[in-house]
Amino acid sequence: MLSDPTVLILMYFVLPLWLIAGFADWLCHRASHIESTTGAKESLIHLLMFVEVGIPLLAAMFLEVNALIIATMLVAFVAHEATAMWDVSYATTARTVSPVEQHVHSFLEMIPLIGIVSVVSLHWVQFQALFGFGLEPARFEIAWKPEPRLRCHDYDPRSFVRIAPLPGGICSRPSRQRVETDSQQGAPRQIGIFNKTLIQAIQ
Repeated sequence: MLSDPTVLILMYFVLPLWLIAGFADWLCHRASHIESTTGAKESLIHLLMFVEVGIPLLAAMFLEVNALIIATMLVAFVAHEATAMWDVSYATTARTVSPVEQHVHSFLEMIPLIGIVSVVSLHWVQFQALFGFGLEPARFEIAWKPEPRLRCHDYDPRSFVRIAPLPGGICSRPSRQRVETDSQQGAPRQIGIFNKTLIQAIQ
């Protein structure tokens, strides 16, 4: 599988570019002083988008890709786009969204689509089956990938336990910091009981 050019492009181009674009977006938010303008609400919207892309991403990484996983990706992409429109519509009411940030957003909107198209090209038969075409029936069961990416004797399981929280912590840290800062500095919009509960949950 790792010899397939599409897989290599996904692993070593699409995913790194996605992370770079996300970090660039955070820099734009930092430059616009998001903590004193749109406040915790926009940060929570960003966390929602993180969940919307995280679920299908983890599913594609650890589960066997079939019609169910592809359908999940498509639904999550539509939800992510709708949330992104909500995010920008709200952000423009209280802060300046610069041309650079808008351009970064274009990457963040299209990179998930590129990822979905790449996955679909690798599992074309199940994509067809999802819509009732092809010779193979659509599969909707949840199953782990048949081939482990690492052999058991190649790594220490305790190391995995130590590093497993890092990706989520790194990716969510900017939004989490803004939520905490907003709660401490008293942003113009009150974060409410639900948001305070969320802050306690992600600490």
